[in-house]
Amino acid sequence: MGDDDMPYVDVLLVGAGFASFTLLNRLRKMGLGVKIFEKGAASGGIWYWNCYPGARVDSDTPIYQLFDKELYEDFTFKERYSGGKELRRYFKHIEKKWNVEEHMEFNKHVDGAVFDEKKHQWVIQEIGPIVKNLTIYQRTPNFCLPMNQRQLDPKEEEQKKANGDYEKAFNETRKTFSGFTYDFVEKNTFDDSPEDREKFYHKLLIEQGGFHYWLNTYKDMLFDQKANDEAYKFWRNSVLKRVKNKEKQELLAPEVPPHPWGTKRPSLEQRIYEVFDQDNVEIIDVNENPIIAVEANGLRTKKGLVEVDTLILATGFDSVTGSLAQLAIQSTNGGTIADHWKDRLQTSMGIAIPGYPNMFFLYGPQAPTAFSNGPSCTQFQAEFVEAAIKKCIDDGITRMEATKEAEDDWCKRMNEKWDVTLFPKAKSWYSGANIPGKRVEPLNWAGGMVEYTTSLHGSLENNYQGWHTDKLKA
Repeated sequence: MGDDDMPYVDVLLVGAGFASFTLLNRLRKMGLGVKIFEKGAASGGIWYWNCYPGARVDSDTPIYQLFDKELYEDFTFKERYSGGKELRRYFKHIEKKWNVEEHMEFNKHVDGAVFDEKKHQWVIQEIGPIVKNLTIYQRTPNFCLPMNQRQLDPKEEEQKKANGDYEKAFNETRKTFSGFTYDFVEKNTFDDSPEDREKFYHKLLIEQGGFHYWLNTYKDMLFDQKANDEAYKFWRNSVLKRVKNKEKQELLAPEVPPHPWGTKRPSLEQRIYEVFDQDNVEIIDVNENPIIAVEANGLRTKKGLVEVDTLILATGFDSVTGSLAQLAIQSTNGGTIADHWKDRLQTSMGIAIPGYPNMFFLYGPQAPTAFSNGPSCTQFQAEFVEAAIKKCIDDGITRMEATKEAEDDWCKRMNEKWDVTLFPKAKSWYSGANIPGKRVEPLNWAGGMVEYTTSLHGSLENNYQGWHTDKLKA
């Protein structure tokens, strides 16, 4: 980093999550000096901080291991969808397996960074059954999908490893829209008869569970409103069978949906609708009964005061752009990332920004990110970063910066992909609409993983066509 207060490293990785571990292992094999700075006291990324009861990943956890055989050969997850404790156990396994202790510094917060042009371097659902009464203040119902959680059979998983099933599954993720092992089917909703459509929906939603009903369904579901209505109708009927209270039925699965199905992130659940239906659980629609005041002993709406012992806030978060925009990393053009995004969100391929040479960010804005399987997205981005750095080393290049033309082109493509979907019809954190005063715009690449990775690697062709490059002057 070239600063008197800290030792020099070739690459600094911020945050000890999946993306940093993937890049650490790849880059140190290239002979580069690599450090990870983590604000927390242990590795895990978001899964160090996320201690919310019942919180789990929404990808089948074996997929977190698909990308490196040496990690899964002697580690097996216990559940299909793991929680924080199990994921932190996995990170401890990675640390030990890869012997990364010397590369990591915890309790290290990155406040900002400035690029040195002379050196081409930087400076740097669980409480409902146990409480007496539970009152839920709901703005918009979450269209939840059954998780179909299960314990994994260790012998079965070991056999899959021996058979090469893990490698096959990883290769499949390269070919799909969202980086999962499954994809949209190659037919439209109304190509099937009503009877066949019903059977297909049942297979996805009830038998398979997880995100199959969202990302393994008819290819027109997220693009055509009538097709989307069919998906919502089947989902709604499945919820009505589980919720007997008529008033709660309309609040949780209204006859007229507030937005197209799947245009807000569906949560995976295990028994949420049965809990909602309990007599000790009340749902208050804050659209009809907004919260007037938070008082010393409870919350007041026009329906009156509900006394509470514990108040749990689920107010959302400044997703995708929030963490980067808060960093005081200085552009070579002056200003910060927040300044660069003052008038619009703009990046080059969701991985770099003009004015920030030799800096990449993974699983961030304008990449597939929230429209993808996280481990796949970070893996494919890490492969590109590795390829870019290797090419620069081979060519003697010490400075690599995204061009303004590449950024403008990517923003244009971002909007084109977004506008042909049903996503603009939802007020969602996918577009920043959950943050009061935040500009509403597409935050995630909606064109699929295959086109995204092709764009990344294509930017290095024709003499780095998407980048300004330079060599350090002697």
